[in-house]
Amino acid sequence: MSHISTSVPSKKRIFNGNSKITDLARYGLFAALIAAGAFIKIPIPVVPITLQYIFVNISALLLGKKGAIPVAIYVLTGLCGIPIFTMGGGFSYVLKPTFGYLIGFIVGAFASGTFIDKLKSANFKTMIISGIINIILIYIFGLVYYYLIVNYYIPDSSINIDRLLLLGLLPTVPGDVISCLVSALICVRLKKILFNHKKTNISSCNMSNVSILKSKVLNGYMLTKDEILSLCDAPLEELCKGADEIRNKFCGNIFDMCSIINGKIGGCTENCKFCAQSKHYNTHVKPLGMPSVDEIVNSAKHNYSKGVLRFSIVTAGRALNDEEVDLVCIRYKEIGDSCNIYKCASHGLLTKVQLEKLKEVGVKRYHNNLETSRRYFSSMCTTHSYDDKINTIKAAQEIGLEVCSGGIFGIGETMEDRIDMALELRELSVKSIPVNIINPIPGTPYMGVEPLDYEIVMRIVAIFRFIIPDSMIRIAGGRSLLSDKGAKLFISGANAVATGDMLTTSGISIDDDIKIAKNAGYSVFLH
Repeated sequence: MSHISTSVPSKKRIFNGNSKITDLARYGLFAALIAAGAFIKIPIPVVPITLQYIFVNISALLLGKKGAIPVAIYVLTGLCGIPIFTMGGGFSYVLKPTFGYLIGFIVGAFASGTFIDKLKSANFKTMIISGIINIILIYIFGLVYYYLIVNYYIPDSSINIDRLLLLGLLPTVPGDVISCLVSALICVRLKKILFNHKKTNISSCNMSNVSILKSKVLNGYMLTKDEILSLCDAPLEELCKGADEIRNKFCGNIFDMCSIINGKIGGCTENCKFCAQSKHYNTHVKPLGMPSVDEIVNSAKHNYSKGVLRFSIVTAGRALNDEEVDLVCIRYKEIGDSCNIYKCASHGLLTKVQLEKLKEVGVKRYHNNLETSRRYFSSMCTTHSYDDKINTIKAAQEIGLEVCSGGIFGIGETMEDRIDMALELRELSVKSIPVNIINPIPGTPYMGVEPLDYEIVMRIVAIFRFIIPDSMIRIAGGRSLLSDKGAKLFISGANAVATGDMLTTSGISIDDDIKIAKNAGYSVFLH
């Protein structure tokens, strides 16, 4: 029952290489610059600066953690006897007090480059932070090594910590901080030149920009945030067509259908502004307890007989208590005994122990929507946090459950918020992403919100496909508001649905969804 999944590299450094020969040339270039930089001093009074640290930092900023390779090449070449160190060369340099700074160069470049690699986009601020990481590690290794060699190896010599800090730290820190700023400025400029991040270039050739980014994704490249933002004004038809090509490459033409049943209605303590089941709002939804075992099992069997792949019990509330978890586990076990439908679950912010109980009765996937970006989350809900959501997702993954997580759109968030949420899901390796469109429910704070324009929804779906190429992008709540029941979305990157009725709103029938999928060219998996 699993969908096609193709692994894709999760990160790309700024200075992206296409071949081993190109990479070796870059390593050699930076190694030569680092070697030459040791002998080029900038005559600034009181604040001594050499170009060496600038080149070491640029190497890390542009090559990521592999920026440590040119530094290591420089050090090893010097140890082999070539006089590229300021005090000559040769293996004996290992026993000189200043060799610790060279070790610091390697470790610092690796650590600061790793920091850059982990970012979705590297701007001036993050480059400064990376440079500071580099400086700190250089000084730690340099000063410790200096202290050990002077005090324990060189005869009749010693230095105390206070004097070492006074002579080896204070005079050089200002110059290195300036070098950090200079290298960050250089890299920001190089980033724009290398990857055509100038807004004027993007706005003048959106057509080619979509084509370029699509080609990158098809070749396994993960787009940066800046690149993704450039798609926000791209021609919609070309964007959607590109997203459909990406979907076909990474997921094939399999159409994934899931269905849900309301396992606990109303009375929710949380204040999510879109939800009719929150007790904070007067929506006339009456709290109801869990349906009987037979009612839930019969619903699962019916959905299975119609060809639905997955079935989930969804309960209102922050989380189920232990007694409620035991009750819902009985129902999951009975579902498993009655049919082979793939079991999912959605029960709020459960603990790892509670999640393990679900796994023991055959639940394979846990659902927990992020809803929106970290920045905008508190505008939508204040009774729990974004990190509460993240922690639940990670707990489910740690015990071996798949995760389904997406968001709701049209609640006042920006396109950048939507992109940030998708990038978070990419970071979490989530492969099932529900897309919900706000259905303004009377009594909720969003009751007067204008539904999203269909073209905006198409753009969201297409951009999500560019961000997470191998995911199942699942059109869920609010689809009935669209003129064609969402059919256009399935040629714009989406390839999955939550079929049937939603929790408190009507949905699209299973038969209609199968027809929509087949008309779009999909193969609907019917057991």
